[in-house]
Amino acid sequence: MTNWNDPTLDRSIAHVVLWDVTFFSGLYVWEFVVTFEFDWECFTRKRPFRWTQVPYFGARYGPLWALINATYAMNVLSPSTHCTTIWRLIYVRCFVLVYSTLYRLVYKVGAHVSVISASLLLIVRVVAISEHNRIVAAALGSLWLGEVGTAFLNLALVKGRYAPELLACAVGNTIMTRPTILIAFGIHFACLVLTIWLLLRRRGAGLWRLLLSRGFIYFAVTLVAYIPTTVLLLLNFNGAPIVDVLTPQSYHVIRCNESKHSGAHK
Repeated sequence: MTNWNDPTLDRSIAHVVLWDVTFFSGLYVWEFVVTFEFDWECFTRKRPFRWTQVPYFGARYGPLWALINATYAMNVLSPSTHCTTIWRLIYVRCFVLVYSTLYRLVYKVGAHVSVISASLLLIVRVVAISEHNRIVAAALGSLWLGEVGTAFLNLALVKGRYAPELLACAVGNTIMTRPTILIAFGIHFACLVLTIWLLLRRRGAGLWRLLLSRGFIYFAVTLVAYIPTTVLLLLNFNGAPIVDVLTPQSYHVIRCNESKHSGAHK
């Protein structure tokens, strides 16, 4: 049987995931540039201000800032006493892939603006579909507050240390990210189920046309992106076997929620 805690296996997976990080980071930056037109229209006030632009920009610019911090965290050539501070900056911003204390790359999901903002954009979409039903808003709002709470707990508990063998700021306490991922998956699952149920109740239009017009594909993609990670977490695997699925997961979750918002206002 494979020993998932074997440091040799962790090191092998780290090399594979490094390519994943490079690819998806480059893809995100490229899409950021080619879709900047919507942002520019907001900045120049060609589009009226809406409060939903706040979580939109949080989800959009959080990953960009996190990439800057992560680049520094993974290239610390001399001993540093500021690793915990660096990791708190990364946690505040976004999903980031970095080497852990076991020579592996793992996703750090903490009190980062990107994921919280992406979840909020998703909830706003479902509440709008429900025609601002108070029960729906209260239920999804409670789940979102739970996600925010676990995120801030992660921010308080994160510890960083200098790893000379990696020339990087490593991070510990990786197991504490599990509640945040599971709650985020619960939010996306609940939103998908509610969307289908609410649209099935409507009459006078084809179901598939309604599903497509309400961003059903984006809901489905984000949910599917969470499934492999959630299953591995429930099986109590450590970070090594799940890092490859976490990279595309965060990319698809953030991009789909951004696209739902920008597409709804075009």
